[in-house]
Amino acid sequence: MPLPTAVPIGFRDALAIGGLSSPTATAFAPDGRVFIAEKSGIVKVFDSLADPTATVFADLRTQTHDFWDRGLLGLAVDPRFPARPYVYAHYTHDAVPGGTAPRWGDTCPTPPGATDQGCVVTSRLSKLTMGGGGTATAEQPLITDWCQQFPSHSAGALSFGPDGALYASGGDGASYNFADYGQVGNPCADPPSPGTSLTTPTARGGALRSQSLRRPAGEPASLDGTIIRVDPDSGAGLPDNPFAASTDANARRVTAYGMRNPFRFAFRPDTTELWAADVGWTNWEEIDRIADTRDATAENFGWPCIEGPAPQSGYDDAGLNLCESLYAGGGQTAPYYAYDHSAKVVANDPCPTGGSSISGIAFESSSDYPSAYEGALFFADSSRGCIWAMRTTGGRPDPAKLVPFVTGANVPVHVVMGPGGDLFYLAFSTGELRRVSYQGNAGAAPAAVVTASGGSISAASTRVGTQVAEDPVPVIDDPTAALRWVVGQRVPFSGHATDPQDGPLPASALSWRLGIQHCATEGSCHEHVVENYPGVSSGSFVAPDHGHPSHLELTLTAADSSGRAASTKVRLDPLTVDLTFSSSPAGLRLSVGSTSSTTPFSRTVIVGSANSVSAPSPQTDQRGRPFEFLGWSDRGAQTHQVVAPPDPEAYRATFGLCPAC
Repeated sequence: MPLPTAVPIGFRDALAIGGLSSPTATAFAPDGRVFIAEKSGIVKVFDSLADPTATVFADLRTQTHDFWDRGLLGLAVDPRFPARPYVYAHYTHDAVPGGTAPRWGDTCPTPPGATDQGCVVTSRLSKLTMGGGGTATAEQPLITDWCQQFPSHSAGALSFGPDGALYASGGDGASYNFADYGQVGNPCADPPSPGTSLTTPTARGGALRSQSLRRPAGEPASLDGTIIRVDPDSGAGLPDNPFAASTDANARRVTAYGMRNPFRFAFRPDTTELWAADVGWTNWEEIDRIADTRDATAENFGWPCIEGPAPQSGYDDAGLNLCESLYAGGGQTAPYYAYDHSAKVVANDPCPTGGSSISGIAFESSSDYPSAYEGALFFADSSRGCIWAMRTTGGRPDPAKLVPFVTGANVPVHVVMGPGGDLFYLAFSTGELRRVSYQGNAGAAPAAVVTASGGSISAASTRVGTQVAEDPVPVIDDPTAALRWVVGQRVPFSGHATDPQDGPLPASALSWRLGIQHCATEGSCHEHVVENYPGVSSGSFVAPDHGHPSHLELTLTAADSSGRAASTKVRLDPLTVDLTFSSSPAGLRLSVGSTSSTTPFSRTVIVGSANSVSAPSPQTDQRGRPFEFLGWSDRGAQTHQVVAPPDPEAYRATFGLCPAC
């Protein structure tokens, strides 16, 4: 069950703007206007927080790939707005590298399959010019890059720095199911063999795009897994950037790299320090600090070779040259702070553990919050539904001084300081912009809020009293909870709804949402919205690949003629199978997916899922004897993929003594 929303005594968490559709980013303009991005590609603008009328500032839906974790995700307003009438958007561009949109629409057919071969796209950073009517009249694409094969780790944050430069972040575009080094077709054309599946140890694709600044001379630099610093009018890298002398235009833009999904970042006030929230894989979430965005150093935070405090097992055990050289030579920058998925951020906080996704970051500045919060770093986790404050020692955020700030937030995906110095956050699932203000007492009365609906909004307050109409009743006919799906299975769905006033509702009154609940072995789950199916009573979807434990959730929503809506959902669990791993001799280390273990051991996975396996070589046993890899029982390479069969399967890695190792 979700936590009830709570804030410290004296604070108030209130609705500022509601009725939004999957909001992802917000930006406050100097003249008081409020811009809000919705994942579908819509940018809305309000004249102020009190404005009861939302205007569609820009409609980028045709060129935006709104699918899974892709969409319009970053937004910034020129600091001299409206004298410079520019708004900047960072979105998943629905086109293959060098192609035109729309390529896929807001879906990914099978084939190629979202988690199989992947629907390849890019991301785009665009400059939108406001016309005399207060809406965007032109889109100027500044950068189109960030190749993404798989449906997560896409576009990221946008922000202006204190130096007037425009900063943007992007994810690695790689698989989250297995150690991805470009072995699945390599459609992003990474070296050393563009366009063909890559192999260890020379592969430099997949998540290794985050290390592209360390590729051999002459190979292209990727913007995946980087933070860039560019001219807001041209998108070109600035002349004092770390790689300004490079002949590669992408390299000239980069100010930091080696990140998995730096989804959000913020500048510490009165400094040139940039602090980034980097979403981790299965163990760690990071807060990374760029000490000075104007210096000659491009920080390398180590992904995918390193995550949190140590080498990442799945990539370490694959024996990849780009990682091995980093381990040997060092030079990576450790996170300023990292928290383990299985651990509490604060020992006594009520936030769940397990599933974790750091999703927002902001600094207190010029608020009327109590002095204990002066200069504090706020960060959010959308999976745990919490926002914490890292209070300062000597003016700098101190990990020893963490306290919960908002608990029970409904999927917070952006945190920003706004009018009055208050903290604002976007609640993705409920479609709300919320404001946390300090009241000085816990009994302050509710304030008026603004609620948006589609292209128009109206003033609203909390509804009380007796309902004057009854909700519609949606029913999912198929599938039922008895279904046990496998990866790649086509699953039909159908449903209907009736309404006490309208009677049977037409298909146009129905909408479906398919989500995948990504769960920890022990702990919480968080949702990835896979796809929406509006205006239909039936259809089908292809079951995606995902790590276990996870399950699908299919939701049917019905709306009647009065606008009242109700939803129902069905949980769909996968068919799983146990894979057993052993070695000869026993007691050696093998890697499966993101983790390594000492043999013998087993993994429970979804039937049909792709799993990366590696046999590190050379390695020593518990008696200190050196061994080298000889072969797998399935005759696969030292590092290879196994597709989970319908029945239990055993995999054995054979090693031989290696006196010369």
